[in-house]
Amino acid sequence: MKKIVIIIIIISINAMGSILDWEVKETDNFEVFYHEGYEKQADEVIFYMEKYNDKIKRLTGNIEKFKTRVVIQDPGIVSNGYADPMNYKISIFTNNPESSSELTGNNWYNMVGVHELIHINQMTNTSGISKIMTRIFGNFFSANVHLPNWIHEGITVYGESQLNEYDGRLNTGYYDAILNSKVAESKMPSISEAIYNHNSFPMGQYYLYGGTFVRYLAKTYGEEKVSEFFKIHGGNNWSIVGTFIPYVGMDNSAKKVFGKSFPKLFEDWKRYEKENLVKWNLKGEKITKIKYNLSNLIVNNNKLFYVRQNLLVGGPYSYRGLTELCEYIPTEKKSKKLASISSLQGRIQNINNDFYFIEMQDKFGFANVDQGGYGSIGVLCKYNLENSKKSVLFKDEMKTFVMLENGEIIYTKDNKEIFGSEIWKYKNGKKTKIGKINELIGEMKIYNDEIIVVSKSHFGSWNINFFDQKSMQLNPIVNTPRVESRIKVQDDYIYYTANYKKELLTYRYNLKKKTTEKVLTGSYGVDGIKLNDEFYYVGILADGKSIYKTNIETEKIELEQDEIKDENIQINATKKLILKENFKYLLKPNTKIIPSLVSGEDGLGFNSYNLTYEDKEFKLTWNTKLLNPLQLSLNTDFEEVELYGNLPIYKSSRYGLSNISLNCQTDFKEYFPGIRIGFNLARNKIYNFINFDVEEKGYDEYAGYSYLLNKCSISVNGNIFDNFNKELFVRGFGDNENIKTAESGFKLSMDSKFTLFDIKKGLWNPNIFLGDIYGDVFLDYIKSDDYDKIAYGGELQAEMGMGFNISFIPTIGVSYSNEEIKTYFNFGLIMQ
Repeated sequence: MKKIVIIIIIISINAMGSILDWEVKETDNFEVFYHEGYEKQADEVIFYMEKYNDKIKRLTGNIEKFKTRVVIQDPGIVSNGYADPMNYKISIFTNNPESSSELTGNNWYNMVGVHELIHINQMTNTSGISKIMTRIFGNFFSANVHLPNWIHEGITVYGESQLNEYDGRLNTGYYDAILNSKVAESKMPSISEAIYNHNSFPMGQYYLYGGTFVRYLAKTYGEEKVSEFFKIHGGNNWSIVGTFIPYVGMDNSAKKVFGKSFPKLFEDWKRYEKENLVKWNLKGEKITKIKYNLSNLIVNNNKLFYVRQNLLVGGPYSYRGLTELCEYIPTEKKSKKLASISSLQGRIQNINNDFYFIEMQDKFGFANVDQGGYGSIGVLCKYNLENSKKSVLFKDEMKTFVMLENGEIIYTKDNKEIFGSEIWKYKNGKKTKIGKINELIGEMKIYNDEIIVVSKSHFGSWNINFFDQKSMQLNPIVNTPRVESRIKVQDDYIYYTANYKKELLTYRYNLKKKTTEKVLTGSYGVDGIKLNDEFYYVGILADGKSIYKTNIETEKIELEQDEIKDENIQINATKKLILKENFKYLLKPNTKIIPSLVSGEDGLGFNSYNLTYEDKEFKLTWNTKLLNPLQLSLNTDFEEVELYGNLPIYKSSRYGLSNISLNCQTDFKEYFPGIRIGFNLARNKIYNFINFDVEEKGYDEYAGYSYLLNKCSISVNGNIFDNFNKELFVRGFGDNENIKTAESGFKLSMDSKFTLFDIKKGLWNPNIFLGDIYGDVFLDYIKSDDYDKIAYGGELQAEMGMGFNISFIPTIGVSYSNEEIKTYFNFGLIMQ
């Protein structure tokens, strides 16, 4: 026990400075934690959450008054947020999304704050016995927590889209385009496909299907009925059982409110979308295969260049995106891959045979807790067509850039002190800040000697402007309440993508005549560009996207004129003492008795704990990030103590070396230090980690390699150890008779996995989903000083789901070794 106290005291003293770098403000409804230098962002979050708090409570039917904890975090050039209903906690990332993102809108903190606050209010809406249970045990027993993600994300996507006619994913035109393409091709999902993870387009489908489904409910039955459903379901005493048998759970609540079960409502929604579909067509000839995503169309030397993203499926729930720069030669009607791109940020630029783009890489030193102080920065890369070589120019926290003819690179960084962009210049290996403006710049292009940008004001949408480097001024070109993005400059035209009058298409602005035209591509056509006398654009289909080619036809349009009013950010909040406010949450556990005796965390999330009672013993786990990036975990039964530490040395999302970390586990009698190294390539992964036993002078080393094709994978994994007591067995022979204990030995496994059947079918009562079925041919070989064994075999593996949020992989295998055949069954559990 003394060791525990000493360890906690040492950590607390050394890490006090980490917490003192943070501040906190409190209002009647929120307590917002933020790092020094981020007070303006915190004030803005408070302003919008207070502004829409009552509206959100009406939407979710939650009349309870409670205080929500909000943590503002800076992860670099990544945009996101999340809600934790167990802790009444929201985390908001400070970075504004890209101009072409479906998450973009008039104000990021408004949209993300409302989205996450809807989550908190919807999932904590309780009444009756359910309310009593949550008061005693915590929000794990809240009935509304146990709805499928399709409903959780549906109400938030719907809610974020009701702020005005410009914000939210239901107002971008993109969700409606996907939905309409699926209706037109008779490929609307089943209710099970809307709920469970699978590898069909689009990934994260519950946002799309949930948002449009809730929109249908609100339009058909009234928004007040949607609110009533959450209120009624908040008192459902069978909600946990109802995740497996929806008849007694969400269906029971739905019948009370809508008069129908969810499967019937879901079919009504699909019928409604079919009946209201305006004729869907894409004009022209499809020139590429259907891919998960296509973007960044560029014309150079009478060729078309573009970025394609494909989804590699290496096995059950093993999905990985592959991004590639490609070339299409119209005269040959063929596409070919040029280069792999690890993590594309923003738009691609080109000058003659050089293509420039930003990849993301991790760097330590950001104001966040969740990522251990790591954040994403940009790495500006160049790919040369002639020598097919990719090189790195420089790294910075950049959002976009443009290449000048004199060799200079102008790029932008978000200004963290006040809304807007810093303008930087890179030349001859030197970075120089040349100014700042009060708008964010998300895209840049050259027109003659001028720079054209896509930028947004603090409370406005992304628009197109001239940018004057000398005066740091913007002069409007296309300025509407809608988002204008994905610009290309050709001759005297700006081609751009916008959603005017619910038509997500390519438009072009004549810089000489100052007129705007719609390029006629049918129901959808984005990222368009002219090549010779033809027009190329990205079209959307039920299973993905393709590039189309058509004749150029245009129609003159008048742009929408509507002014978006600025907000006067004023709040009534009190600054509090950070240490007191942070640590008081340790005394407010989020679970009690079930499923843990007690568990919780501090206000910022630096420390968390979990106390259980197992095998007639109390066991405590304490995790701390106070020494970020070093993370520590202490485990004790109050007699013995184990301490585990992990220190990331290097992290990167770029191809090549992806991670290096040091770790150590000890009970203060024995010490087991280790090191982990990983390499990540376009289709390959390599890993190696080794742990040492200091006292016994032993080691335990693992190494592996995997290669992914489109729907199959090959992997080799090995384990060698010496003076390290371990159990050895081959697949299918894991019974007591065949398990061998050895101090030194070796194990090798080889697997070839491949997709066999595309199923994606499910039952509603009981709630079970079957995704795809895979085959695996394997070889296992083990050897120790006095024993060796080899086994060959095959496995059938399936993607399955149940209970809305549980995914698992059942495996049936046959193994042959030493003229003996054995069958076996096991399954791995995955929580969504």
